[in-house]
Amino acid sequence: MAVVRTRSVFVLILAAVGLLCLGCEPRVLVVGDSITALSKRKIIATWKGSGYDPSFLAIGEVGACANVQGPEPWIERIQSKLSRGEIEEVVVELGTNDVQTGQDDCINDYANKGMAPIVDVLPNVPIFWLTVREDIDPPRSATLNAKLREAAARWPNLGILDYDGHFRPHCSDWCDGVHLNAAGQQEYATWLASALDDVTCSQFQYQEQAQIFASRHPGAAKLGVDRDGIACKGLPHQPPDCSIAPPFSQSDMPAVVRSGTWQLRRSYTTAGDLCFSFGDAGDVPLTGDWDGNRTKTPGVFRNGTWYLRNSDTTGGVDIVVHFGNPDDVPVVGDWNHDGTDTPGVFRRGTWYLTNFSDRGIAEDVVPFGNPDDVPVVGDWNHDGTDTPGVFRRGTWYLTSFSDRGIAEDVFNFGQASDIPRTWR
Repeated sequence: MAVVRTRSVFVLILAAVGLLCLGCEPRVLVVGDSITALSKRKIIATWKGSGYDPSFLAIGEVGACANVQGPEPWIERIQSKLSRGEIEEVVVELGTNDVQTGQDDCINDYANKGMAPIVDVLPNVPIFWLTVREDIDPPRSATLNAKLREAAARWPNLGILDYDGHFRPHCSDWCDGVHLNAAGQQEYATWLASALDDVTCSQFQYQEQAQIFASRHPGAAKLGVDRDGIACKGLPHQPPDCSIAPPFSQSDMPAVVRSGTWQLRRSYTTAGDLCFSFGDAGDVPLTGDWDGNRTKTPGVFRNGTWYLRNSDTTGGVDIVVHFGNPDDVPVVGDWNHDGTDTPGVFRRGTWYLTNFSDRGIAEDVVPFGNPDDVPVVGDWNHDGTDTPGVFRRGTWYLTSFSDRGIAEDVFNFGQASDIPRTWR
């Protein structure tokens, strides 16, 4: 889900080069009915010091279909606040009043009749729309929530927050009829802040900055992160106890390695298509085109020694080379654009790269990154040469040179605990 934020041109430029984390201290407009109105003080108190700056537009008991008769004055107020730069994100909680009164025409076409009047005036602002409780007039409320989720695919700046899923199971503790009691109001304030933090700073704004990078470098290496075994931006789910090797074969499908057993996938929709043994438990799995035949094959790094094979079958080692120290982080790339991948190691912020797979000589030694950074490799500018990059707590630093430590692209994408992934 991509989000383009509306601030000054200067702020957008800072975000594009990664010097500003858009969305990490947003001014959030909370549009709501009586649920929000009754919780306003709790939200203000809870969000104080959290990095969120809330403002409110209480529209009373108008319900989910308040817009059916056309633009309301409060929509004009949203536009006015937007024009003054007072809105960076919007939360919408419109309740169930119309659901109970049975405005079926609106509910069945909710994207156009209930949502579009709001979303269309905020095309470049992240909007988080809350579901309604499905225990209140269950047939219509369930339909409304289904329409909300369908609409999320229509507008790239729209996200859905599951109020129903969070509060309905605990209504005995948090609810007072259709409203929230004091404990529920506190939970509402805390839950909103947590949901915004999880969604905003870990997905929307980070993905947008990654897309800014991709738009500047068509054909460059793709970026992704692996979060608790879920690989985002192109790779399928893998169990969290597996090592996910760099993408395998010409089509860059993933490989899973467990205790020296490799499972390869030739599509994103099937189980492992090929299985073979290479390496031992505890080895670091790697892939590379070691012989220049345009096919990536397995390798492992073990205590400073590389063991490489030129086919994806069980068998012996074709190349053994000592390159690096036991605690180095191994990296693989085509450092000189000769069509062959060769070893490299990342050692406490310094890269040691060789253009040969059969000798342990570093042709390039370049300081790039901090000791605790995670190294990444890719052809960042689509010139056919792989160069270094580092992932630092959710921020990517990339260079198009293998002989100098200058970061040309800096942007945020992912969370601090994510595992960065790159592929072509």
